[in-house]
Amino acid sequence: MKVETSFLSKKLRIDYMVEGAEKVKSLTLANLNKNVSSEQLGQIVEGLKPLINGQIAKIYVTEVTHGIAE
Repeated sequence: MKVETSFLSKKLRIDYMVEGAEKVKSLTLANLNKNVSSEQLGQIVEGLKPLINGQIAKIYVTEVTHGIAE
């Protein structure tokens, strides 16, 4: 399988704890538009909160400046 990451994009990673669990899980959205605003990222996070049976632990936004092909 080939995985490609777009040059000059953003990646959003959300770490969360499922209620009753001890281990942190994460969800990553890659290849986001490089011009995505903080408000738009906040809307994504707010939209996911009701779907997670637990709490959001940490949010990371990374700017991707190089691509990967595997």
